[in-house]
Amino acid sequence: MKKMLKKTGVAILTMAMLLSMGAMTAITASAADLSITVATSTGLSEDDSVSVYKVATKDASSWHWVGNFGNAGLDFKTISGYSNNSADVKTAATKLAAIAKTQVNGADATGKVGKTIPVTDAGYYLVIASPTNAALVAQPILLEVKDAATVQDVKVSPVSLTKVITKVQNETAKVATDGKSAEAASGDTIHYRLVAQIPNYDASADVNKMQPFYLKDTSMKTLSSVEGSFNVAIGDTNTAAATSGVTGDVTLVRTDAQNFKVTLEGKKLKDNGGKFLIVEFDATLGTDPVISKNLGVADRSDANKNDVKLVYGNDFATGQAIDKDGQPIDDEDKKPTLEDYADVYTSLLRVNKTFDNKKPTEGVSAKFALYANKECTAVVREAAETDSDGIVSFKGLSSGTYFLAETEVHSSYKKLAEPVEIKIDVDAAKAVYTPVTNVTPIDEDNDGKADGFETGINNPLLETLPATGGIGTYLFTIGGVSIVLLAGVLFVIYMKKRETEE
Repeated sequence: MKKMLKKTGVAILTMAMLLSMGAMTAITASAADLSITVATSTGLSEDDSVSVYKVATKDASSWHWVGNFGNAGLDFKTISGYSNNSADVKTAATKLAAIAKTQVNGADATGKVGKTIPVTDAGYYLVIASPTNAALVAQPILLEVKDAATVQDVKVSPVSLTKVITKVQNETAKVATDGKSAEAASGDTIHYRLVAQIPNYDASADVNKMQPFYLKDTSMKTLSSVEGSFNVAIGDTNTAAATSGVTGDVTLVRTDAQNFKVTLEGKKLKDNGGKFLIVEFDATLGTDPVISKNLGVADRSDANKNDVKLVYGNDFATGQAIDKDGQPIDDEDKKPTLEDYADVYTSLLRVNKTFDNKKPTEGVSAKFALYANKECTAVVREAAETDSDGIVSFKGLSSGTYFLAETEVHSSYKKLAEPVEIKIDVDAAKAVYTPVTNVTPIDEDNDGKADGFETGINNPLLETLPATGGIGTYLFTIGGVSIVLLAGVLFVIYMKKRETEE
């Protein structure tokens, strides 16, 4: 609580601005020095602005409305002598706030939270706070400046937004504990969950003028949402499931594989106040993803990003954006937004191929494939051919054990006899991919962080045989023919001798 102002008395008014209900902020008013102070508390910042409008005053005979505040159509008797929990006063404050937004000259007084705001004289004042925390929707306050102190609870409607990854390939093992990141391989399906709390606007808010409440989700081209995978629901709790397509209260527009928008508006928005909009969908990591040095790093520079933005009205009374300049709501009145994200991280394996410990010459190459088992029956990556430098890369790998097999090699070189076991792990403490078996880190930009991993494979030359048409071949041929001829001659002599003996 801020200081109690002087002997003539203080009027205290609560302005709760917590993300959850119940905490209180006080407004005090003193008829002696004619000022209002909005005290700091959890939920309010000293940078928050406060606008004060004088709405009613008392002359020698009676109370009456000031200026065009009488256009609210209120009977002053409904608020004169109000109690702390008067529903009539709260309704009146909402209606008066709508009139205040039409004031050409703006507020009668303005200030900041925690600072004294002078007022002209005793009367009824409308106090409207504009919290910098856009996740708060607060009710306007009607305060009587007089000698007696009074306290009033203010209705608060928190707004929140969270985006998490819940599964990769229907498993949770590669998802971070907070759900803000996960490691995945190209082709993997990533399951996302969005939860946004819907504001609980005042009962008098005009459904035809309320600003739509919508989520806009955008991902990099390396991630593609799966059409037909969307489930959208409105739940009473933030843990409610969304497993039945798209509820009739919500509009879902999927522009393309990287963009979609979910909207709740008008009467449907107002009727679901205080509940939770829940969106679940799948996305697939593409074949040419961003390769990650770390997992879940703060700057997200090497992540495959997926972002969401929530846009809504934070004026409790109207469901619109809070007016910043006393004019009709326009682009200069920054519409409140909340943002969140959940990213995917992945690695790379590069094969550095040499032939007889040399870089390949023109026309010399090999092909490699990556498997999940030693028998090489579970294909992870189809066979790919080395380039002119003897390099072939497999992008988009998560941690795990793989088997690298050579499927083809130039006829002059020995083919790799057995697949090479490759193992990549994740160091959870440092949140980085780490080499384990038969791989070394690649750090091409010399920043001390791995750009992926490399393994070296060498093919030796086959053993050299005598060249075709060389002297060795002739000697073998002549020798063979001579033996055959000699055998023939000996056979003829043997037969003639036998005939003579008979």
